[in-house]
Amino acid sequence: MAENFLATGEESLKNLERRLGERPVEVSAATRESILGNASELSIHIADMISDTVRGAVIDGIQAGEGINQIARRIRNSKGLEDERRDPGGGGTHRRRRDFRNISETIARTETRRVFTQVAKDGMRETGIDKVRWLAISDDRVDPECVEAATGGEKGDGIYPLDEIPRGGPPLHHNCRCVLQPVIPGEE
Repeated sequence: MAENFLATGEESLKNLERRLGERPVEVSAATRESILGNASELSIHIADMISDTVRGAVIDGIQAGEGINQIARRIRNSKGLEDERRDPGGGGTHRRRRDFRNISETIARTETRRVFTQVAKDGMRETGIDKVRWLAISDDRVDPECVEAATGGEKGDGIYPLDEIPRGGPPLHHNCRCVLQPVIPGEE
């Protein structure tokens, strides 16, 4: 069974994240729908009242060409993410930001990777690539589901037809670090 783990995967993801804010990215209607559906899944852990705000901020940030930190900031600064607290000392009420830093960064990172996976698949399809290799990062944080995808496929080598990728491709979960690698026809 072939091991499809990216030795420098963490470095590749950091490079991708550094490059995200360099230019705007066009988001297709299909990708937009995918984001909306997957953002709902992520938002289960967030109060229902802020789900629409989170989705809108992710989509707007991606379409504006923002990077992970900018999208996370956009989420944190969205209306509806404030608390109104009564001052126990009798000084009235004050508004404060809830601590959504970790949640907003997780959503921004996961959904941005989902968009870039879809964009990469569209590009591969347009250039005649019909198979991909699923790559997972080999470290103590790797998710068993990611290992299964990287060692799955018809021959246990992590190679899948483009239209048969498990769950449509990475990310499989929050902060998933998997990537898809195009398989050049004849070089399997």
